Amino acid sequence: VELHTSRGCQTPRLKLFMRLSVLLSDVAVYMGASVALLLCCHPSTEHGFFALIVMLIQPGLILVDHGHFQYNCMALGLFVLAVICLLRRHDIAGSVFFCLALNYKQMSLYFAPAFLFYLLGKCVRQGWRRGMTTFLWLGLSVLVTFFLCWAPFVLSGRDVVFQV
Repeated sequence: VELHTSRGCQTPRLKLFMRLSVLLSDVAVYMGASVALLLCCHPSTEHGFFALIVMLIQPGLILVDHGHFQYNCMALGLFVLAVICLLRRHDIAGSVFFCLALNYKQMSLYFAPAFLFYLLGKCVRQGWRRGMTTFLWLGLSVLVTFFLCWAPFVLSGRDVVFQV
């Protein structure tokens, strides 16, 4: 691969489209989830507003996502939605959002141990019967979410799966 040559299209219109798509996805998913987190945890405090500002103006996300079209905010927004669901005691929905974040970008694996042990701890504290039922429902939600994310590729054939 040559350093200064492109293997794709680099028209100004395409760059504008890509930058706008990153910004719009940020607004729709990450910023929306950040505001929802603020409303969930700190509905009317000055500290909550400050935390929201800090979340929204992270230089790393702005420079990397908007300069290099990484869409990290999409996965981060899905992760924030998962956290909101856990805070609201909607563990199945939280599990689904976390699986979506994980399937969207593998960097979400960094959060996986915390999610696993948090949900596993909740199952253990519920006792044998109820905890096992919750555990099975969580497992089913993970399997169904992964199946729905990967089914189009798997059903398209072996070559497509290896390209992904």
